[in-house]
Amino acid sequence: MSGFRASTLAVLAATLLAALGAAAALRLVTYESHEGYFGPAWSPDGRTVYVIRRNANGFTWGPGWEFFTPPAKAFVVSDVLSLCAIDARSGENRVLETIRGGPVAGRVTRNYRNRVFGIFSVSIRPAADTVAYIVTMSLPKVPSGEPWHVRGTWPRSTPAAPAWRMEWHGDASSEPVLMDGRELVVTEGDEAFPAAILVVKADTTYDVLIHNREFAHRYAGGVPSRWIAERSRRGQILREREFTAVHEALTDSLRRLGRSEGEAILGAYDRMKDLGFLPRDPMLVARRVDAAPQRTIVFDIPSSYFRVGLFRDIAAATAAPGDSIDTDTGDYLGYAGDDVGPRLRAYREGHATFFVRVEGTLYRMEVVKP
Repeated sequence: MSGFRASTLAVLAATLLAALGAAAALRLVTYESHEGYFGPAWSPDGRTVYVIRRNANGFTWGPGWEFFTPPAKAFVVSDVLSLCAIDARSGENRVLETIRGGPVAGRVTRNYRNRVFGIFSVSIRPAADTVAYIVTMSLPKVPSGEPWHVRGTWPRSTPAAPAWRMEWHGDASSEPVLMDGRELVVTEGDEAFPAAILVVKADTTYDVLIHNREFAHRYAGGVPSRWIAERSRRGQILREREFTAVHEALTDSLRRLGRSEGEAILGAYDRMKDLGFLPRDPMLVARRVDAAPQRTIVFDIPSSYFRVGLFRDIAAATAAPGDSIDTDTGDYLGYAGDDVGPRLRAYREGHATFFVRVEGTLYRMEVVKP
């Protein structure tokens, strides 16, 4: 009998081991440890890169294959954020601030396998003597999820360490990420933990500033130039900088001509349309006609409506037929029980040409788009 029990226990043990082995092979049960680098930004002098490093480890179970199975479950044993300062030349890495714990630490959460420990959004904004940072995380939870964030400034303004708070905070990006032609790009990594920070030149060649253990395996042949080009923000950033510089210069020139602040700002935007930095607005052109085509709606507008500030674009266009007038339907309003304004505004949504009659004179109105 004892031999029977021993053999039965051996079979059960072998079955259990086989089940555990199969679960491990299919990643149904895992113990995972991840390190990643989030939201890098240059210091104002371009010598240092600030970044949030995340180190997390814990258990996961369940398939969690997106689109095919329910989410996996995870229990995070340790979750540590570190605000790091990395010397761009030597690669020396200094930890400035450490935040332990977090929304997923010490509890069971549910997520899919490509983000089983959750996804962070990081904003770092360095200044001359301080570094401000915000880390946000939203945990999926029926019906609306849990929004979390932690924010801080280094050096600290108070002795208390930054703490996670369960409240929503808008996402923002780190700035600047482009300095003296060098762009900071983070590579993809396991479970949404970026594997490395690249310092990328205009020709997509790069230097690796810092990387985790996974990087060498994932990018054994190097990070592809096409991948870098697709994720680069260089062109967008340069366009935004040029836009800002031109607008500031035009605003300043109008200030010197005696314009008020508001007039200078708006006037600068108008000139930027002429320079091609902004799309031109549609224009309205009026022409006198003898008759409208059959079955065409004609909108009768008393000239008294112009005197109370309604239909200002139509008033200007009919006063100067053939001229191009800035157009806006914001003042096409009902007046004295007359709904001609709302009807014309709705009609213009689907028609570039319409007809109006003002004090017995018929006009063909055309909206000309640039």
